[in-house]
Amino acid sequence: LVDYLFTIPPFSNYSEYFNVYAIKVISPESGVKHPGTATDVTEPVFPISNPDNYLETTFDYQDIHRCIYTPNLHKTTQVLATNVPFYDEAFVVVNSPEYGGCAGLYSYFSKHESANQILIHELGHSFSGLADEYWFAPTGERPNKTQDNNPQTNRWRNWIGTENVGIYPFDEDPSWYRPHQNCLMRSLGNSFCAVCTEATIERIHQLQDPIESFSPLEEEVEIGEQNMNFEVSLIFPEPNNLEFSWTLNSNSIEEQNT
Repeated sequence: LVDYLFTIPPFSNYSEYFNVYAIKVISPESGVKHPGTATDVTEPVFPISNPDNYLETTFDYQDIHRCIYTPNLHKTTQVLATNVPFYDEAFVVVNSPEYGGCAGLYSYFSKHESANQILIHELGHSFSGLADEYWFAPTGERPNKTQDNNPQTNRWRNWIGTENVGIYPFDEDPSWYRPHQNCLMRSLGNSFCAVCTEATIERIHQLQDPIESFSPLEEEVEIGEQNMNFEVSLIFPEPNNLEFSWTLNSNSIEEQNT
């Protein structure tokens, strides 16, 4: 899953910005709960089960059959805090071959054959703050969802007319709009559209500054007659599109070794 994640833009462009850790959580019983209580399908789609799994993950969350989540988020948070206390993002792979996934504070999804793409879609929610585009959900304004259809003030106005970005109404509620007709947030098998890509990159930069380190560390320094070295270490994306320059008293200076 991680290998696949870093083949998908923009995660592939910023793989050097991430550290990834796996935590193996042992459950008393294998599998995912399936109470058969969903109202959007004729249950049971597959046999009802109630395994004693540690994170209490379940299908039929909020009466949606393929929504896998947990009513006890504290369990997941506790595992993360104990093992990787400085985590920024988490996804949970649940032990079921049936199709399913959902995201809120964390992303949960099954071992279905489409798990790779479900992972990227669900991270669009929990990591990038994106809304679903394949159906209307009451999530309010998001980077890829708005009630503003004015091309001059719309939140993705800078992208309109490029890379097939426009202002497209939701079928279920035409007072709300999405930026694209074939984004990964609408259906698997697609890539993130330009709007969702931008939101993901902005989230990456919120968590990890391109400047990894610099010296001297002081914000103010006194320079005597001796030379002083100023250095910066950057984390480069791939391909590298970072540009930087050195200035002294607001005047640009050439990078020098002395």
